[in-house]
Amino acid sequence: MDEAELRAVGQTFQVGEDLYAVSVDQLKARVIILEAELVRLTSAIKNKNEELTVAESFFKNP
Repeated sequence: MDEAELRAVGQTFQVGEDLYAVSVDQLKARVIILEAELVRLTSAIKNKNEELTVAESFFKNP
């Protein structure tokens, strides 16, 4: 799923909401969405850490 699809589907539920009326198929769909979001977040963390490393090495005193 791309980011636009995640945003569109992600607006239909909230983390922590009551799941009593949610079907098994809907729960499975949410798992897929959340797994894709986890991959996206992990990638963002990796990229930010790499940027931080570059910035620290650039501003480091020689």
